[in-house]
Amino acid sequence: MKARCVIGVGNSIAADDGVGPAVIAELRRRTLPEGVEILDAGPDPLDVIEHLEQEGGVIIVDAVRMGRAPGTVLTFPAKSAKVNIVADAFSLHGIGLAYVLGLADGMGMPAEVTIVGIEPESVEPGHAMSAAAARAVPRAADAIMNLLDTKCGAVCAARGGSTLPPAHEGEPDGEKSADH
Repeated sequence: MKARCVIGVGNSIAADDGVGPAVIAELRRRTLPEGVEILDAGPDPLDVIEHLEQEGGVIIVDAVRMGRAPGTVLTFPAKSAKVNIVADAFSLHGIGLAYVLGLADGMGMPAEVTIVGIEPESVEPGHAMSAAAARAVPRAADAIMNLLDTKCGAVCAARGGSTLPPAHEGEPDGEKSADH
């Protein structure tokens, strides 16, 4: 099944937490396959839930703490991710993406969800995006374009994901994992 929607989640004023919206901005400069919607959900993952109510593939791009080097880009099926939900009085998203995905799954929402996660260096409010995260933005957009390829669609990620490690200046892409 092909992806019908790509959603960026994140807070642009909180350093690397803004990678989701930055990747959406990058995708808007590219030619996407016909019928694919792109959406900047901003800092509220609850805005994602309405897109999980329909059949089809959904790709969500967000800053995800995976224990990797900052700038690592990973794709993985949401259902295969080991997610740690931490109760916190302060969350950049208010309610976490992990919670929203768990809620959608519990409600039996049918969308196949693939996560494109970017390891953040910092999500400190009021700080600019790190160089590692900024370099990861086009690589994450490339990963999404590969997922949207008409020969494969989001189902390729559901078969095992892919890994793009952080790129250093002048080096090609690279890495894979999950939790937010």
